[in-house]
Amino acid sequence: MLPQEVIRKKRDKQKLTMEEIVGFVDGVANWSVSDGQIAALCMAIYLNDLDIEEIVHFINAVLDTGMVLDWNVMDLDGPVVDAMSTGGVGDKVDIISAPILAACGAYVPMITGPGILFTGGTLDKVEAVPNYQTNISNADFKKTVKNTGLGIIGPTSQLTSAEKRVYAIREMSVTVI
Repeated sequence: MLPQEVIRKKRDKQKLTMEEIVGFVDGVANWSVSDGQIAALCMAIYLNDLDIEEIVHFINAVLDTGMVLDWNVMDLDGPVVDAMSTGGVGDKVDIISAPILAACGAYVPMITGPGILFTGGTLDKVEAVPNYQTNISNADFKKTVKNTGLGIIGPTSQLTSAEKRVYAIREMSVTVI
C-alpha cells in the first residue's frame, strides 16, 4: 500500500478499504508516512468526507496503534464509558459531560488530543488547571480513574500513538471539521 495511492483515491472521491485505512494509519504510527502525506489525506477527507464504514475503520485503526487498557480487571462498580465530542469551536462538551457521567457512577477514562484551532482542545483546557498532569503512566491513569471516576490524559507513544500526529497535523492543515 502506497500512501499516495490512498490519498489519490480519497481525493478522487472513492471509498477506502479497511486494508488501505489500516495500512495508512500504521504508517502514521511507525513514521513511514510523512507529515505532508497525513496533511494531504486530511484535506482529501475534509473535502470529500468518509462514510460511516470508513469512519469505523479509521477509528479502530487509530485505536490499534497502541496498547488497549483493560478496564475489566479493575473490579469497577459501574460502567466504563467515554464522553466524546467532535471538536469544533469551543470543544466544550466533554469537559462538562465527563464529570457529570463520573458523578452518576460511571468511570470515564479519556485520552484526548490537543489544539483544535484557536480555542484549544479538551487537553489544552485541563492542562491550564494548575498542577493537572496529562502525561502520566498507564498505572497512574488507571488508579486515578478508579479513585475519582474520571481521568483525562493525552495520547502517548503507548496509547493511540497515531492520534497525536493526526491531531497536530489536522490543526496545521486547517482540516478540523
